[in-house]
Amino acid sequence: METNAIALTYDDIVILPGYLKRGSESDISTLLCKDRDGHELILKKPFLSAAMDTVTEAKMAIAMAREGGIGVIHVNLSTDEQVKQVKKVKRAENLMISNPIHVNDTTTIKETAELMQKAGFSSIPVLDKDNKILGLAVRPSVRFQEENFEKAITTSMVKNPVIVRLEEVQSEKTSFVDLGKAKRIFANNTQNNTKALLIADENNVLIGMITSKDVENLKTFPFACKDIQGRLRVAAAISTAPHTMERVCLLVEAEVDLLVIDSSQGHSDYVADLISSIKKEFPTMPVVAGNVVTAEGALFLAEAGADIIKVGVGPGAICSTRKISGVGLPQFSAVKEVHAALQRQYPHIAVIADGGIKNTGDIGKAIVAGAKAIMMGNAFAGTDEAPGETIIHEGAKVKVYRGMGSIDAMKNGSGSRYEQDGKTLISHGIVGFVPYKGTVTDIIFQYAGGLRETMKLTGATNLAELKRAKWMQITNAGELESHPHDIKLAHQEPNYGTSK
Repeated sequence: METNAIALTYDDIVILPGYLKRGSESDISTLLCKDRDGHELILKKPFLSAAMDTVTEAKMAIAMAREGGIGVIHVNLSTDEQVKQVKKVKRAENLMISNPIHVNDTTTIKETAELMQKAGFSSIPVLDKDNKILGLAVRPSVRFQEENFEKAITTSMVKNPVIVRLEEVQSEKTSFVDLGKAKRIFANNTQNNTKALLIADENNVLIGMITSKDVENLKTFPFACKDIQGRLRVAAAISTAPHTMERVCLLVEAEVDLLVIDSSQGHSDYVADLISSIKKEFPTMPVVAGNVVTAEGALFLAEAGADIIKVGVGPGAICSTRKISGVGLPQFSAVKEVHAALQRQYPHIAVIADGGIKNTGDIGKAIVAGAKAIMMGNAFAGTDEAPGETIIHEGAKVKVYRGMGSIDAMKNGSGSRYEQDGKTLISHGIVGFVPYKGTVTDIIFQYAGGLRETMKLTGATNLAELKRAKWMQITNAGELESHPHDIKLAHQEPNYGTSK
């Protein structure tokens, strides 16, 4: 990039309209990379929720994956807690639950009730000492049983659960479960004990379980982002702090789908060394590295072995890095610069545009600049799924949203993101309130809808075509004209409001 070139952000440009062919449909899915088993990791909707402690934990990650995106669980957690959160997402849905949690013939009704409550399960297999199926504990097995709490669960369990052999539910094309076959078995067994199908071998030993909820979710969430085993995909953030490889090993063991190195200065030996360590131990594990905004930084990470590169220094709503350091680059130019550099030497490496999204139209602009997916924090903060309580502030419902570079967040562990030792902290972010926004499903609907409108107006049928759309720089007057003007709004629309 020329040092005297003008750097542009999303508000500085506009995408030009194109020809729309009759009957055109828009496909907003995007291929990020291959997963560690060699299968394509595709997002049906090109969105990631940011690795921030007021944005993404398991609840958000589950919702993101069900809607076709992916959530990045933040690193301001102990290793054990972050691993627990990853496992919670991976267990939220399955083609088949291998080695399901179970109880035995000596477990009491009280113990079973407590386990069901703690795990959030409505069905738990009951096995003997040899892991042979005795029955199925369901909610009616423990409901209103206080007087019988000390009795064995075998006295109230369902004694004739539906038991099938693995081959009855396997796909003819693969060795994995076909939920369509499972659905037909559920349909043919309508009695109230069909909350789950128990998969057993020829000796009636339990080898897995398929729940009716997982089958129902096929219809409820048709665009869910899942791995080859039908489990929701999830990413986890890691830092460049000492002993990070211990965390990495446990996250990989928990079957995390993406590791995201979370650093404000991705063009560094710290990040390159961590990529090298991960790839040495787990050669096929996908690694997202960043953040960078220059061609040199992107090529440095590509040469270090990154599978995906994350772009953005200072564009976030709660980030003050550019102001306190004077370093960064407006986001449209940053994404464009990185994408152009990678296209010449590493065209297979995807770019994630991280931050700077203020309107749904900015999604399309990020794609035009070269991004394959967009990471957002502010958009998803304030939703039901974001961590933290909804409170009343100045008469309005709000939730706390803070930058991972804020003093509060760094004291909780994110200081290594800014290569700070925790003794003398220099803030790179702020703490504030965002309006309560309802469910993340509604937010994703608006952003996906905005992206489809961009594609309709440009004539693009997929993101690769949208990337080739023409754009122009506009003046400040042009940006002002782009907004509704010369009118007082009666109320906010779901995708546009005065708070923006």
